[in-house]
Amino acid sequence: MVSDFVPLVITSMLFLQAEMEELVRKVDSLTAENMALRSEISKLVEDSEKIRAENAALTVPFFVLCLCLDQSCLCDYPKQVFT
Repeated sequence: MVSDFVPLVITSMLFLQAEMEELVRKVDSLTAENMALRSEISKLVEDSEKIRAENAALTVPFFVLCLCLDQSCLCDYPKQVFT
């Protein structure tokens, strides 16, 4: 009889509804985590770009300074930059 299947259908529907609600919670949690990670990545990229720019600005004068020191300061570059 059809009435014998009604409790099974209701139980199955309740199970599926509970499973769907759990999946919705997981999606919400993962979406929030994804947004936080994207924000952190963005900040790290900005910091990296700043550090790269600072490094590039320091690399040339430091290289020239070392070169001049190795050559007993035969060039005037460090004197011009650091005085």
